Amino acid sequence: EGVRLTEEAGPRLRAKVLAFGETMSVAMGLEIFAHHGHSIKTVELADLLRSTWGPNLQEEDKFLNARINPVADLESAERLAEGFKIVLSPGFRARTPNGDLCLLGRGGSDTSAALLGALVKARRVEIWTDVHGMFSADPRQVPSARLIKSIGNREAQEL
Repeated sequence: EGVRLTEEAGPRLRAKVLAFGETMSVAMGLEIFAHHGHSIKTVELADLLRSTWGPNLQEEDKFLNARINPVADLESAERLAEGFKIVLSPGFRARTPNGDLCLLGRGGSDTSAALLGALVKARRVEIWTDVHGMFSADPRQVPSARLIKSIGNREAQEL
């Protein structure tokens, strides 16, 4: 109701909305693996990853471009995985020092996948992508789309 009235969404709410796509992707992945007969466990890696807040950090960066310190909490990771061989988790999410959901920003999905793999001592971590980098438009739809060599997080979010 508040967003409708003010026509504005703050960084904390935007993080929750943007994270929803990852939740849906995990749900679809779970169904695909199950359809093919695999026993799979979904985990919320954000429960293991805590962002850090430095002085003068803007509200937008706290929730949409969070920084984390990797943790080597193998016991908690194994407890989350519960012995399953295949573990699926939403990427690029963490929790703030207050426990709110936040996003790791550009490259956060790859970072969280690598951290999860390291935590559970995985033999292999697979990161799939359908394009090589950030483009000015979807190269599958716009043949003249250009590869962007350098871009900031805020500009990437606008794309």
